[in-house]
Amino acid sequence: MKREMSQKMIRILMCPACRGDIKHDKARGELCCAKCRERYRINNGVPVFVQGKAKVI
Repeated sequence: MKREMSQKMIRILMCPACRGDIKHDKARGELCCAKCRERYRINNGVPVFVQGKAKVI
């Protein structure tokens, strides 16, 4: 399963919970919000931004 995304795509995304900036955690294959600290997994290059599926760090 592909757990990465292009940097160009990541720059235009925002956290759906708080609209904060998203960072790519390549080691975990997740996107992380610096503001509210939610984590969203990446499945086959597509972020899973479904509320209730996120993890808080």
